[in-house]
Amino acid sequence: MRVPESERRPTGRTPLDPPGFSAPEGFWIKRGDVHNTVGGRDVVFAPTLAEAENVRGAFASREISELVLQRHVEGDLVKFYGVGPGSWLEWFYHNPRESRRRPFSVVELGRTVAAAAGALGLEIYGGDAVVDEDGSLWVIDVNSWPSFSRVRRVAARRIARHVVSRVSQFGVKERIHDDAP
Repeated sequence: MRVPESERRPTGRTPLDPPGFSAPEGFWIKRGDVHNTVGGRDVVFAPTLAEAENVRGAFASREISELVLQRHVEGDLVKFYGVGPGSWLEWFYHNPRESRRRPFSVVELGRTVAAAAGALGLEIYGGDAVVDEDGSLWVIDVNSWPSFSRVRRVAARRIARHVVSRVSQFGVKERIHDDAP
């Protein structure tokens, strides 16, 4: 599984030390405590370390104590949602109009993100991956209980089935109605 080089840093330490990896195409700075809560302010692209320092300062002023500095990977951004392990996966290009639609293996995407979710102990998950110019997949983010924004109806049924399946392992039985809204 490919994951861009990433380092966790405190926001209170100034200036931001250079990372232990090269990032000629820039950095993504992500809050290190919780998921993205403020659009455009919790996950920020910085083309240089100087810009990353500005983001660090903005995070510190918002009382965010840690950040993650991640190397930018150029390619098509793919959003994914899954229920698992391996029972359901839905994906789409984050911005289909700007995507170059580089070819990649959807089977590999499924295996890769299921492995990433499994490593985190997640059975209901979502996140982001990048398909680079040679079709390689890079997992850049995995979340527990994401919004499932584009696939809520299908996801609700898949999640319900999964939860009932897991609960039934403990002797509890329940019926899921496919026609439920």
